[in-house]
Amino acid sequence: SPHGIDLSQRDDGRWQLLVVQHGGRESIEFFEVTGQGSEAQLVWQGCAIAPANAQLNAVAAGSGEEFFTTKMISTHSSWQQEGDDPTQSTGLVYHWSKGAGFKAVANSRGIMLNGIAASEDGKTLYVIYSGEGLLKKIDAKTGAVLASTVLRSGDNIKWSNDGKTLLASSFVGLEETQVFATCMSTEVDICPIAFAIIEIDPNSLTTSTLFENPAAPMGAGTVGLKVDSNLFIGSFAGN
Repeated sequence: SPHGIDLSQRDDGRWQLLVVQHGGRESIEFFEVTGQGSEAQLVWQGCAIAPANAQLNAVAAGSGEEFFTTKMISTHSSWQQEGDDPTQSTGLVYHWSKGAGFKAVANSRGIMLNGIAASEDGKTLYVIYSGEGLLKKIDAKTGAVLASTVLRSGDNIKWSNDGKTLLASSFVGLEETQVFATCMSTEVDICPIAFAIIEIDPNSLTTSTLFENPAAPMGAGTVGLKVDSNLFIGSFAGN
């Protein structure tokens, strides 16, 4: 049961894919990407077992042998339960290193943490707090909020291919939790939730709408990847 993923190139030149897993164990799985094109393969290289009572959401590689991951809610909670506008903190950001394991990032607690991206040097984090309707720019060491901007029902956040901007997805049409519950059905053909892909300046957090889709043939876009002039969008629901 995979969830968030992050692909990065290590200092030794090898490609690393980090994957949040909920199935069997709550963990971050490490894979090496080998080969190219039709010969590409994933080689499992180990894992990091999540802290107790932490249901993770997204992961971002830092510099060297480290990564950052968001705890969205506790393992004894469900998205449906927490989806009724919680007012208390449900999660936080974890920093993982090979030597120290998982450590909470100071001052990072918040409501329904979702997507996360890290600067190349691992010093700055960009974290979506879905339950607060915010994207926060955070100092990875102190947890200090360096800047924030409004982002309605945000989901994933990823760097564009050129590394100059960030892309975040936003549910602009999520008015009722009943609609979300309908889209969780395996039988839904088109999830009717309208969404937008927002482009963000990593320095100022200035935002602009790159793409917005209010209807079929696809709804509920949860991630956008910008590669040159192409935009790839993934949805969590639909055929």
